Amino acid sequence: MQSLDHQGSKMINITTNPHSKITQRAILALTLLLAAPVLCAQSTTSAPRPPLLTAAKSIFISNASEAVGTASDAYYSQFTAAVQNLSHFTIVTSPDKADLIVQIGVRDAMIYTDRSTTGGFYDTLRLVDPKSHVILWSVSELSSYSIFQATRDKNAQDAINHLATDLLRICTPPAPTTN
Repeated sequence: MQSLDHQGSKMINITTNPHSKITQRAILALTLLLAAPVLCAQSTTSAPRPPLLTAAKSIFISNASEAVGTASDAYYSQFTAAVQNLSHFTIVTSPDKADLIVQIGVRDAMIYTDRSTTGGFYDTLRLVDPKSHVILWSVSELSSYSIFQATRDKNAQDAINHLATDLLRICTPPAPTTN
């Protein structure tokens, strides 16, 4: 379509075809789709972990739980069993014989939202250098409180299993990247 400007020169007015907008969007979507693996690969590079974590074969499990009485013993036993099931580490009975100290703990947590307050537990895993006693890595899982004992037990076991899986993930060397 042609039109004249106010001085009489020819101007071309390109009207947008509804199909051309769809084509532009499709090209943009395709470009983003093709670029996504490259962008994701660049963003997933992680900082190097302390070598002690990935070299650890023997661990000492330390009970740093704030749970009361036998709950602390049960938590420690369940976590130890979950780590044994991983078949990755040798659990030793003394910190001076360990490549890594694994502190586990649970404490009460109150969760506040704009609509309610709920109780729960923070289950924490700390990986400690046995020589310097520096915490090398720490991760927490939140397990929800329930008025039903069976649900509370299941939530606690799920959190313990997550911490054991986190331990394995943290202490496994990352796969080499290919460029």
